[in-house]
Amino acid sequence: MIGLVLVSHGQLGQVLLTTATEIVGPIEAAKALTIERHHACEEIQTQLEETIEAMDEGQGTLILADMFGGTACNVSLRIVESHSVEVVTGMNLPMLLKFSTERKQNDDLTALSQLLRYYGQRNIMVAGDVLKEREL
Repeated sequence: MIGLVLVSHGQLGQVLLTTATEIVGPIEAAKALTIERHHACEEIQTQLEETIEAMDEGQGTLILADMFGGTACNVSLRIVESHSVEVVTGMNLPMLLKFSTERKQNDDLTALSQLLRYYGQRNIMVAGDVLKEREL
């Protein structure tokens, strides 16, 4: 099974993981890593590597980071070549819910990462536009 690590500034990753478990139940081999202003990049990287190793059950680990270009993403990108990981940025609740159902059926880390990117983007919309389309 593919492991999951949510890396974010503040409690965002933990809150998303908690919310997802309220909806779909426990998500195995998943953990949130919180980055705070006072953490040094080296400390974050060490914690991230330890968390990845704990979540990896042999098929790699998906890292969901809060935003591209932020500390969570940048530190995650440092370890892409040394670990079996994929990094997807812009994490959101729909991505996490999709992960919980798809990883049992999909053991290809790259394919699962691409699916979550697509699914996360597809679920970003302007509600008013959706309602207007329904009226037509």
